[in-house]
Amino acid sequence: MLSKEENERLTRVGPGTAMGKLLRPGREVIDSAGHLMYACGWAVNRGEDRPDSPQYGAAEEVFGVTAAAALYRRALLEDVAPDGEVFDSSFFSYVEDVDLDWRARLRGWTAWYEPAAVAIHQRSATGARGSAAIQRHILKNRLLTVVKNEGGRGAWRRLPAVLAFTAVKSGQLLVTQPTALAGVVDFARLLPAAVRKRRVIQSRRTASVESWFQPGWWRRR
Repeated sequence: MLSKEENERLTRVGPGTAMGKLLRPGREVIDSAGHLMYACGWAVNRGEDRPDSPQYGAAEEVFGVTAAAALYRRALLEDVAPDGEVFDSSFFSYVEDVDLDWRARLRGWTAWYEPAAVAIHQRSATGARGSAAIQRHILKNRLLTVVKNEGGRGAWRRLPAVLAFTAVKSGQLLVTQPTALAGVVDFARLLPAAVRKRRVIQSRRTASVESWFQPGWWRRR
């Protein structure tokens, strides 16, 4: 746990992470304006696939930032990775930035969105994101992220949403990319290690993230 002096220091230094406005090629569609976290444990890119508009023109605090183009304070990286591992190596691909977002929030760090900084993101230029192999990792990684970071007074209340989302996503994959369901097997294999990491993360938490969980994930897709 941080000392009173350390907590006061973190309050003074401001955001631990920051990002600008990410646009798709053509500069008319939002790629990401920061991460938005749903109660089901799934984070999405705020504004993704929507036309760029004044709604995304205000600088403001967000749940977290996408690692496609982000700035991280060195102090944050050292603080959230007591074992020296910033991004969880068991994730391999995707969602690792959300896991980092959540860990940082639990330690009291904040994230900032600055729309005056603009970058173009050619998302999944290789097309890999749509492959069954990557979807397998995304399924596994989302579950690992929830196990490691979910907690607090609202955790049990959010559990039905976590289970419902997982069931819906698994059903979708069963129809479209059945081999991606091997991610559940991967998750089970990595669960003991995730539980050990959870103990460390939860023992070091200094802040609540309850106010950042959004309802209504089923309206998103």
